[in-house]
Amino acid sequence: MLARVLTRALFALVVLAARGEAQYLTRPTIPWETITTASFRVHYPASMRDGVRPVAERLESYAAAVNGLVGSTPGRRVTVMVEDPANVANGFAIPLLDGPTIFLWPTPPSPSPSFGAHRGWGEVLAVHEYAHIAHLTVRPRNGGERLLWRLLPARIGPVARKSPSWVIEGYATYIEGRLTGNGRPNSVGRPAVLRQWALEGQLPTYATLNGGGGYMGGAMRYLVGSAFIEWLAVRRGDSSLPHLWRRMSAVERRSFNESFRGVYGAAPDEMYGAFYTDVMEKAFEVRRALRAAGLVEGDLVQRLAWGTGDPAVSKDGKMVAVVVRSPVAPARVVVWNTADEGLDSATVRARRRMLQRDPLDVAPFDSFPPRKRAIATLHPSRGRGHDQPRWLSDNQRLLLSRDEPLGDGASRPDLFLWNRATGRMRRVTRGAGIRS
Repeated sequence: MLARVLTRALFALVVLAARGEAQYLTRPTIPWETITTASFRVHYPASMRDGVRPVAERLESYAAAVNGLVGSTPGRRVTVMVEDPANVANGFAIPLLDGPTIFLWPTPPSPSPSFGAHRGWGEVLAVHEYAHIAHLTVRPRNGGERLLWRLLPARIGPVARKSPSWVIEGYATYIEGRLTGNGRPNSVGRPAVLRQWALEGQLPTYATLNGGGGYMGGAMRYLVGSAFIEWLAVRRGDSSLPHLWRRMSAVERRSFNESFRGVYGAAPDEMYGAFYTDVMEKAFEVRRALRAAGLVEGDLVQRLAWGTGDPAVSKDGKMVAVVVRSPVAPARVVVWNTADEGLDSATVRARRRMLQRDPLDVAPFDSFPPRKRAIATLHPSRGRGHDQPRWLSDNQRLLLSRDEPLGDGASRPDLFLWNRATGRMRRVTRGAGIRS
């Protein structure tokens, strides 16, 4: 029994901190300062003072709003670590009952449909991460559980141990939207992703909602999870969510599924099935409306297996530079001709030989445009890929960014000049923290 509890607790910690990956970095050699409030102790580099203090001054009001919505208040002062190890927008929470901790990376995300507009990145980030703490530090009311966890060096609450990751991330994202009026729930990105995934038959099943594979699979617990939680709150009221946390932490021991069924009247996978149907229905309605309005979607130029960035077209319009990303390797930059190229000659010859050998055979149908041939390719350097390509007017050189170490354990994106014809690279900036 004890081994099983410890295993679940360890898994909960790993899931909660997974978003930070290898970025759990603080630099003890730089000057640090601390702000202490009734509920928080905020540590931050002195160089970030002007950006951190306005957020720290509002933490108590954020906490009061979150606590009211969750129906729970942490039993200990929360430690907040503010750092900027890699110039990326991120954060994570560690919901230890006796030492709740939040890490915040204050660099705001680049403008995109995903987060929409916001009054300040610090507000969205702080509300989201503190929501984890308020939600996951609900204390057990079962005497046996309290006694058991007193014997262990780190205490994890029942909601943190029992919640699937779609609940952990989906609920924090739901609160992010409810209390800030911004964030992912109020962006155009979330409904667009849900609608497109529904139309392509790629919406995650309940079994894969916690983090299935494929493009954006890890984001579904945030996007679909928060939408599902909103749907549940509409059907059973806002109070149904605090009721779920109370059942999960009750004197009577219950699993997440048992607790969920007692609030919503059915198992979570059954309710998700009804939610899934609603999402599909709304996606079809939007598609019919857009088609009736004569929407022109444009022509598919190239099908990629993963994500990319904004394409950069050369001044003469004959070439386009694109970042090609992969789930298993750093990004590379490729330069393509903008003109249609058709099938490559090797494929044409192979199909001709096939039909010569067997005239009754049928050549394969090409449902996507032929793969474009790269005029030039910029591969990663020392494991670091390049990003944000921009052409210069000579149609030969491109300005790009690449993360480079600062020498103190952190890194920042710097500018490089690449000649696509000769392959020559020249560094333009050092420690500049370039963002588009």
